[in-house]
Amino acid sequence: MPPKKKAKPPAPPSPNTSKADLLRASDSILSKEQVAEMLGVSTATLLRWHHLKQGPVRFKCGRQIYYRRESVEEWGKLGELMGERSR
Repeated sequence: MPPKKKAKPPAPPSPNTSKADLLRASDSILSKEQVAEMLGVSTATLLRWHHLKQGPVRFKCGRQIYYRRESVEEWGKLGELMGERSR
């Protein structure tokens, strides 16, 4: 049996592309503004939840704050199950 040919790896991003630009290009990564709109709250509320160790899990890339779509959706489902609007 002949060996399988390896698929070509995707082309690397251009040297001028920042990590933040790469993250924003992904549908599964959301900015704090997108999450606030999704949840119907302000970005200040998201910050307050973070300080209270509540709300969806977030991460930082440089100085920017991002959320994974799956984390936000899972957190929202948890709230629905518990019958709470904000946790």
